[in-house]
Amino acid sequence: MNFNELQKLVTKIKKTIPCRECNENFKEKDLNLLGFLMNETYFHAHCAHCGNTTYITGMLTINDRTHQGLDTPSHVIENNDVLDMHNFLKKFDGDFISLFKK
Repeated sequence: MNFNELQKLVTKIKKTIPCRECNENFKEKDLNLLGFLMNETYFHAHCAHCGNTTYITGMLTINDRTHQGLDTPSHVIENNDVLDMHNFLKKFDGDFISLFKK
């Protein structure tokens, strides 16, 4: 997630997710970014109006990225990719240490 995407997500949260206690919209200063992973973004929100706190998870979909003019993933998953993963998992014994030593 880049800064522009993060800004758009914060703007959307401010407009569409009110405080559950007092129904007041959050302001930018009320939102603290906890972190993000892939297309999920995690916020801690503190309502300045009533003092309620909550956690918000924001998700960015592929359609959002395409709509914003960003590149979509360049590799399309094909049937052989799925079969390769299936064969790997059939043989995999769960030993990640040995796997990552290779």
